[in-house]
Amino acid sequence: MAPVKFRTSGELNISPYETSSKNDFDFLTGKWTIHNKKLKSRLSNSNEWIEFDATHEMRRVLRGTGNVENFYATIDGNPYEGMGVRLFNPETRLWSIYWSDNDLGVMEKPVTGSFEKNIGTFFCRDIFKGQEIIVQFQFDSTNPDLPVWSQAFSLDNGVTWEWNWYMYFSRDKPKQNLNANKNIKVIELRNYIIRAGNRDRFIDYFEDNFTQSQNCIGGYTLGQFRVKGADDNFFWIRGFHDMQLRENFLNDFYYGSHWKQHKSVANSMLVNNDNVHLLRPLNDQDNNQITGFSSNWFGKEKGIAVIDYYIANQKLDKLIDFIEGKYQPILETIGLKDISFWISETTENKLTALPVFQDKNLLVSISFYKDEMEYQSRIKEIENTMPGDIKNEMLDIITTKTTLVLYPTQKSFSLPK
Repeated sequence: MAPVKFRTSGELNISPYETSSKNDFDFLTGKWTIHNKKLKSRLSNSNEWIEFDATHEMRRVLRGTGNVENFYATIDGNPYEGMGVRLFNPETRLWSIYWSDNDLGVMEKPVTGSFEKNIGTFFCRDIFKGQEIIVQFQFDSTNPDLPVWSQAFSLDNGVTWEWNWYMYFSRDKPKQNLNANKNIKVIELRNYIIRAGNRDRFIDYFEDNFTQSQNCIGGYTLGQFRVKGADDNFFWIRGFHDMQLRENFLNDFYYGSHWKQHKSVANSMLVNNDNVHLLRPLNDQDNNQITGFSSNWFGKEKGIAVIDYYIANQKLDKLIDFIEGKYQPILETIGLKDISFWISETTENKLTALPVFQDKNLLVSISFYKDEMEYQSRIKEIENTMPGDIKNEMLDIITTKTTLVLYPTQKSFSLPK
């Protein structure tokens, strides 16, 4: 146990280990997956544990004398977000660890302590359900690739302890992709304009802070892209199970602590984020029988994405009939399968602070290709396969067409010169 004593007043008198250093927590820097094992009920002689996975990221701040961690999980079906702040006092050589989560709204009383080589122990007095307790945190970095955090409560001034929570860290990818196998009935195509020279910085900030945090609470990030020919644009796709859950998500996320924490930095790089189309699958014509679309269909591994926006002025019904009766059979003939069609979702968008286009004349196609060479080859195949009278019919129905070629933001892809 760490050098901790009790003063006459009952306060804890904690001294640092000789090895205590501002670099003690450096092993936690970066992103982690955590498997949690937590007592369902504390200080009640319970032997029932709940287990769940989480994601975690820690970054050093204050030139190394502090760090901040973010923790995301779903517990009993409810999204959970926690944040920790750790500060090293160079005079006392003790760490103070502060914690808060989406339920608390304030910082908990800090635990204080230090590391002896690979084991860190931290303590504070607190109240739990009306009972005076001592709280202990322990960090074990004996294996820095698989560190363990644990928490214990004591009712008898440290004579006995009940260990109630274990976190097993790993650098492995999450066991389950949080946006995999989801039934998507609504998508947003979001085309942002970023301040000149800031696009890649914005992408890094977005992917570090806004993908997992949205996936955890039901706003699924289905793809992030650079736009060919638009050096200051960032395009991303967000999906939802349905409009009601979209409304729930928007309120939870944009009025939640995570967005409040990060919005200033994100907004400082944004010029415009109102170019958003709200869509539902074309094959979902009956709102009472929504079948949805699998999120697995989207994916960076498919290569580049191409978005075609078709405006059929007062002729959307004719365009839908044309797509389903004549155009899709041609695509099937040439073996083009990675394509889907979408029309505007016209249910009221209740969060007016986030405007969307709900154009009743719009039809959108989303298709994927290995690279741009394959895309151009497929376009030629369609041209050569489509009879002249069908081409003319298509030209008559479609008023305007806009095409975006999108490159995924992963490092293995780059925009062509």
